[in-house]
Amino acid sequence: MGSRLVVDVRKGSKIVCTVYYHWSASTAGAYEELRKLTNILEEDEYCDPVDAIIRGLSKRGGGLDPNERDFVKSAWGRDVADDFIVCDRSEGIVNLSPEGMSDKLAWAEGFASINVDDKTCINNVFDEYSSWQEMKELYESNDYDWDPEWTPEHFETMKGIRWLGEEVPWNYLNDAIQELGNDFEWKRRDGAICFYTTM
Repeated sequence: MGSRLVVDVRKGSKIVCTVYYHWSASTAGAYEELRKLTNILEEDEYCDPVDAIIRGLSKRGGGLDPNERDFVKSAWGRDVADDFIVCDRSEGIVNLSPEGMSDKLAWAEGFASINVDDKTCINNVFDEYSSWQEMKELYESNDYDWDPEWTPEHFETMKGIRWLGEEVPWNYLNDAIQELGNDFEWKRRDGAICFYTTM
């Protein structure tokens, strides 16, 4: 049980680590974890990003997956102090090995991504339909309840949203969080209908 989010951290096209959160796979929760991680990276920009994330998360109980110690010792040529080993899976578990990252991705219910090189991130934790017609078709084919308020006019006047599902520069991350507001449904610039989700 949980609401499992995995954030992959990339340098260029390579995933250098993943960070697993046990209770953060919601639209707002994913943005909050992205903000924490980008703050850590901004505060320690001269350090290796993986090392910075492990050290930053360890201050709140997160850190390196203990099963990664041998891999890190082999890859980095040194052991990791006990202070940097995770003790609270809700504060972020870092994996670097292909096996560790694959294991966490298999458990994930929501996904987000950070690119260290171009300083952008993407929140992919939401439900999306290319149009309200596609959404209605899906609801009807699955015998879901269609809200009577979901009229064509309702979708025409939905609150617009810019950043959800798009690359957000780190310095616009607060704007992306604020634009969610207290709403649970939005329309993106490309016309896609987006709904808040909790996995």
